[in-house]
Amino acid sequence: MEQSILDSETQEPEPKTYAYPTVAESWGALGWFLLMSLVVGIVAVPLFLHDSPTRRMITLVSVSELSKVLALVFLLWKVPAVRRVRLRLLASRELPIVYMLLPVLVLAQLVLRTLVVFLPLPDWTNKMLTELHQWPVLSFVVVCITAPILEELFFRGLLLSGLLKNYSPRKSIIQSSLLFGIIHLYPMHAVSAMVLGLFLGWLYYRTQSLGACIVAHSLNNMIGWTLMQQPPNALNESKAEMLRQLPPPLQLTLLLLAAAVLFVVACRRVQQATEPTKLIESNL
Repeated sequence: MEQSILDSETQEPEPKTYAYPTVAESWGALGWFLLMSLVVGIVAVPLFLHDSPTRRMITLVSVSELSKVLALVFLLWKVPAVRRVRLRLLASRELPIVYMLLPVLVLAQLVLRTLVVFLPLPDWTNKMLTELHQWPVLSFVVVCITAPILEELFFRGLLLSGLLKNYSPRKSIIQSSLLFGIIHLYPMHAVSAMVLGLFLGWLYYRTQSLGACIVAHSLNNMIGWTLMQQPPNALNESKAEMLRQLPPPLQLTLLLLAAAVLFVVACRRVQQATEPTKLIESNL
């Protein structure tokens, strides 16, 4: 009897099991994502050298979107834990109030993200986006439809959903938004995308809805796409030109304050209407 009690006291606790991904595994997933982009890009090099601008642009777009699909397919094939992840497009209870507030939230955070232009970042422009605006239909499909769907499936549906099961919401959202920013490569775009990722991560945590994240991401990109159609391509002007086009300091300050108030009020309303699942709350 005494021996069995001693055995039970000295028995080591079972090691904690983690859902996919851990922080390390999320970096690995990003590595496969970038590797797929590199491999597809190398294979498509002969097409990039083609004289036809239309064929070059279609190739660029195809490489960008195909690499996202291949990264998801590769992880599903190579990592057994990924196959156990349940990607649910909609939450168990979708709330109309969330979708009603999305335009306000997206527009407000987009205004606040203009502050990125004041950061001392390299003034690189995205040549692909600059050229893409010449094909409005193609650019709309890529920027406003396929990119939001594929990126939300990967970063919020696959990575963030697993991180939230292993870590606190704050750590999980920051990690997923950091990875989201990195894939945008160009410094100013990367920082801006990371801030967007923080918002989308919070939205997913509160709503558990990939659908809401896809809609918000798409609305955000639609505004950018609209700017791309305004000559000269407003989205890809130099930093100096962007700064020159900003409103005077007083008007800019009032605009930012109004956007901040709208954003906070709308976020509070979403927070009041939603409740994270018990599985995620257990990591708080």
